[in-house]
Amino acid sequence: MKTDHIKEFLYLAETLNFSTASKAFYITQPTLSRHIQEMEKELGFSLFNTSSHGVELTREGKDAKKVFSKMMKEYEGMQARWTDWHRQIEGHIRLGLLYYSLSDYFTDFLPFINEKNPGVSVKCLNYRPQELLDDLLAGKIDIGQISYVDEKNPKLYYQKIAMTDMIVVMSNKNPLARCTELKLSDLEQETLAELKNDRYSTNITREMFNKCGVSFKNIIETDNIETVPHTCKTYNAIHVTGSSCRKQQAAGVSYIPITDAQAHSWMALACLKSNNNLAVRKFLDDAKLFFERNR
Repeated sequence: MKTDHIKEFLYLAETLNFSTASKAFYITQPTLSRHIQEMEKELGFSLFNTSSHGVELTREGKDAKKVFSKMMKEYEGMQARWTDWHRQIEGHIRLGLLYYSLSDYFTDFLPFINEKNPGVSVKCLNYRPQELLDDLLAGKIDIGQISYVDEKNPKLYYQKIAMTDMIVVMSNKNPLARCTELKLSDLEQETLAELKNDRYSTNITREMFNKCGVSFKNIIETDNIETVPHTCKTYNAIHVTGSSCRKQQAAGVSYIPITDAQAHSWMALACLKSNNNLAVRKFLDDAKLFFERNR
């Protein structure tokens, strides 16, 4: 049973006025009536009698009022205790973020974290994917933004934050650039550009290609994500990456979404399972709350 519905019931039980109660919770009277009916269905008895003389509690409703009042008092007391405890958590968190997606996910999230955890200082560090994973596994950072959730990794705990889409970057001169969307099979026999010294990103895309049975005419390397547009134009190559890279908006290249189900993955915040820092666990709990609300 939803706590919001219980609160509405208790307020209505005091006021015995649907209009007053609905206004107090910023909902309509039909919505309040539906919530009460849902409670009555779950409980198996009526809570109120309504007549031309007004609203009154049934015998069962009076009993429910006593029980729910006690229950909500204990519940709110528990919330207050845990809120106080959480606010007393102090510490330092080294947060590794992918340098190209800070504005996509964390502009509003970081102020939220600071407000929820005034005793915790968060130091943000910008990373390339492979370097971030290496430092996370080595314990050099406490939490890292991971662009692909590997459920098989026994060392990491993941808190999923958003579903990410994949795109293909290519020269505007490539015939495929006329398409508004593509499938991985459409890329068969193209020249693929992969990031040099980035095993992490390479493994993600190669696993995706293998699942779809896609092979390429040739594979070349490019230094980093900033050099991708130049490489694609110079060698008529393609590069498959996360949709965050759309904001490059480099001249002479197109950024086209990939529609395959395999071209979607979870972005997550991850920490070592062996990390017992309370501030880290609280950070990830707050991340779950924030991103579920804003998903």
